[in-house]
Amino acid sequence: MVSNLLDEKSKEDFWEDIAEEYQEIREDHYASLQNRKYLSLQAAKERGFKIEWAKQPLPVSPPFIGKRVFADYNLERISEFIDWNPFFQVW
Repeated sequence: MVSNLLDEKSKEDFWEDIAEEYQEIREDHYASLQNRKYLSLQAAKERGFKIEWAKQPLPVSPPFIGKRVFADYNLERISEFIDWNPFFQVW
């Protein structure tokens, strides 16, 4: 993307392609809105998610409140359990 924007020869074509792509996305989005059927607020409330709190188990109290520090913990052992995919996807 950056090289296309820095290159004076391809910059205009790049902007035109982006504008066309976004126009198509807008048109698709507006077309999808035409077929939607909305419920009234009352009907939505009637169909809403209902929780029967009396049937739910009571929450468990945590074993401690505050922070717990693990000093001198083997980081190599911890790294075996880390899923690095989200880290590298964001990076």
